Amino acid sequence: MVRLWDVATGQELPSPPGDAEYVEAVAYSPDGKTLAAGLEWGSGGLRLWDVASGKVKASLQERVGGLAFSPDNRVLATVGFDGCLRLRRADDGHVLGAFRWHQAPIDAVAFSPDGRWLATGAKEDRVKLWPVEALLSQHGGATDPRSTK
Repeated sequence: MVRLWDVATGQELPSPPGDAEYVEAVAYSPDGKTLAAGLEWGSGGLRLWDVASGKVKASLQERVGGLAFSPDNRVLATVGFDGCLRLRRADDGHVLGAFRWHQAPIDAVAFSPDGRWLATGAKEDRVKLWPVEALLSQHGGATDPRSTK
């Protein structure tokens, strides 16, 4: 179960609905409005919650081993056991593009502070740096992650 606490008061906050056997990854959006978690139950799942209301914004049956929000809150990068990096719209989880380079499951992903680069680390002897704008422009020719092209 994902549980939220107010650090200043120590009070438990309303928790997002759903139970899980194992939490693979968790991240807050930089603006603090969205919580994302890769949860394992059944085949696993990616969940996005609105922090203020506790309501589920998106629920996807995809196992996620790591995730990170872009500094501007617009893109959610997810990585997983299939060796793919997926860039998603941060508000609803819609896949903007999927990219494969690693030969093993990917367990770590992070945006650079300026959001121009992504780093991924896999269960192998390499780290990959990805140019975010180039990746987004490969799918639909748009760098705006809200594009549905």
